[in-house]
Amino acid sequence: MVNSTTFRRLALLGRIKSMRLRIAVQHASRQMAVVAFALLLALGGIGLLMFCLFTLLAAEFGVILGALVSGVLLLVVAGLAIAGAARMKPPAEAAMLDEVEQTLVGEISADLAGIETGLKRIETGTSALFKGDYLTALASFAGSVR
Repeated sequence: MVNSTTFRRLALLGRIKSMRLRIAVQHASRQMAVVAFALLLALGGIGLLMFCLFTLLAAEFGVILGALVSGVLLLVVAGLAIAGAARMKPPAEAAMLDEVEQTLVGEISADLAGIETGLKRIETGTSALFKGDYLTALASFAGSVR
């Protein structure tokens, strides 16, 4: 019924799930590093540029309008950095794992369908045996042993 090939396929499927989790964690950590870097830039270097811009605008147009323009520009730059981090794609390994996983799931499904067919034959054979139809029982049991 369940042979060692099925167990190997299940073990390989488990390894694929483990690798997929590892890749997802690495990808998320890379994204978080980029976002943290973007926030550091927003607080540091861009903050100083905004202060310079604010100072120039405040002298020319007033404190309120200078602060408004500087704040909007700061938010736009931070939003662009976060949007860039969101566009990062997972590595090519993930696509390969998808293909192998789909193949394994198909093979495991075929193995389980064979097991189900064997169990149905045993059920038919047992039922025929209790009814006294020994020829049908023998044929069903012989077909389920394959």
